[in-house]
Parts: sequence; C-alpha cells; structure tokens
Amino acid sequence: MKPEADDYALVSSPPPNYTLRFSIQPKIKITKKFTKIMQLTTLNKGNWKVYGGRIPLVSFFPDSTNLHIVIPFIDSPNHSINPSKGLEINKMSQVEINVTGSKATVKVNGILVGQSTLGKRSQLKDAKMYIGGIPSSGPDDDNIADAIISDIYYGPAGTEILKQTSWVFASMPPLSHDSSKLGVPTFGSKAIFKEKISDLTITSNIPGLNGSNLKGNIEFWPNNYHRENKIIPENPYGQYVIPESIPNASDNVFDFGDKISKDGKYGSMQIHSYELSETIFAFNHWNSGVVPDIGIGNQQSGNPDWTFANNGDRYSSKILETYVKY
Repeated sequence: MKPEADDYALVSSPPPNYTLRFSIQPKIKITKKFTKIMQLTTLNKGNWKVYGGRIPLVSFFPDSTNLHIVIPFIDSPNHSINPSKGLEINKMSQVEINVTGSKATVKVNGILVGQSTLGKRSQLKDAKMYIGGIPSSGPDDDNIADAIISDIYYGPAGTEILKQTSWVFASMPPLSHDSSKLGVPTFGSKAIFKEKISDLTITSNIPGLNGSNLKGNIEFWPNNYHRENKIIPENPYGQYVIPESIPNASDNVFDFGDKISKDGKYGSMQIHSYELSETIFAFNHWNSGVVPDIGIGNQQSGNPDWTFANNGDRYSSKILETYVKY
C-alpha cells in the first residue's frame, strides 16, 4: 500500500494508556531514510520535537526492517524503543505496542522484543492516525511504499482503525459428488474429509500463497480434533478419511496434520498445502455460537491453522463461497 498525505483516521481524545497492534509484511529494505509505517499526531506537520507530534510513531530504521518506535512523554518527546532484530521480509509479522502507566512494551509475534520506563504523559486532544506517516515528520523520514499493512487496532478496547482486504481462492478435484457435503461441514450432512490433494491450485493477494499443481490436504469435519499427526489404524469415518499421517506436520501444534476426534463439536474447515507447510484457509469453531477462528495463511504465533485464535470478530466482513464445476 502507498499511503497519501490525507490517508488518516481521526482518534478522539487519544488515551495516555493504550494498545496499538498491527500486522505488517515488508517486501524490501526500503530506503536510506527512516521509513514511516504509521503515526498518531495532534499536529498538522508532525513536529518531532514537540510532545504530541508522535504518540506514537512506528517506522523502520534506514535500509533496514528494524523497528524504530517513538513512545514519548512530556520531558522526552522523541523517546523510543528500538528492537535489535528486524522483521522478516515477505513474511507477515504481528506487532503489539502496550503503554500503561510508566511502562511500555513491544512484542513481535507474541515475543517481547523491547521495553522501557516512561515519564509523565498528559491527555491530548483529537489526533490523526496516518498510515505511512505525514510529510515533515522528521528531518530524514520517508513514507512506506512497499509493504502489506493490515489489522490495525488502537485504544484501550482495541478500536479498529483500518482493515485491508485479504482473499484466497483454492481449486481442487471434487471431494464428493454429493453437493450437500461441499459446504461447511455439519453433523447432518456427515461431511467428514481428511484427504490428500494432488492437484491443488491457489490464487491469493497474500504473497507466498500462490501456486498450481501443489500437493495439499483438507481437514473438514464438525468434530473436535487433536494435535497428533498419527496414522488412524481403525477408520470409523468412511472412505474420505486417509489412514495415514501428513508429511511435514507436527504433533505439538494444531497445523495441517491433525487427528479427528469421535466426539465434540469444535469444527474444522481447513485447506492446506503440506508441500508448502502452509495453511491456505481455515474456518474453525462455528458450532458453539461463539467467535470463530478465521485465517488465511499460517498464523504467525500459536497454532498455524488458527485453532483457538478466536478472531472472527476482527473482520468487518467475511465471505465464504463454494463453487462446483459441472
């Protein structure tokens, strides 16, 4: 995305204590200058010498994917946390900044990468959140131009500011000639599939998820399931469940090689490529009237197949479609 100077969201009375989290996938080490990712400011020109100009500012160091995060207080308007390790290029990372009282922390993919002690901060008036920062934010700044930024939340309750549309399309040989088994798996349809796919084609706007003639597998069922990637010696589920383990899968996390349970109603509707060690699409936990798990690509922390992510309410719009070619 390439933000413009007027690409902002208005934040009314930004709280001194806040959480800012977002996902970002840098595609290149971008410029010789500091590269702004996002900036919250009460000033039209983002004066970096005045408290209120950067509350906070998130950027990359020059010619780097190392984060530079300005978290100011009144006596130090350019106070910053600078994690030592850069973000991986062409890989989505989840960044979370927490500011509470006199303490600030930064996590990347759930791992603490920086922390700091803060001085006095005051309540400020309405501010603007710029994706990519604004002109004249600092003497040697540039706007980010070549990265995917999504799922941005700011505030004590996680107020949503921006969402970037993500999509994926997967095609494969037919799972069944019974059309009632081709939607979201239900107990009524008895749609239970744990199969390998030899001709999987994937198209997506997420880098790394595109390919054709891939080796993959599906995990479709309304039941509970386990982490174990083991052979099923006795198969009570019929011809659509393979009695073997999945290559490259783990026994320690929920991923693309899990074992279906005979009971429970958690539910799994997942398409994977074990050749890529990648979850292509996951829709889980729809049977209990709670927030479901939804994901495209591997989840970067926790379970790669989004099990227990409980994140379905983070999407303002969710569309799932199934097509059949006759």
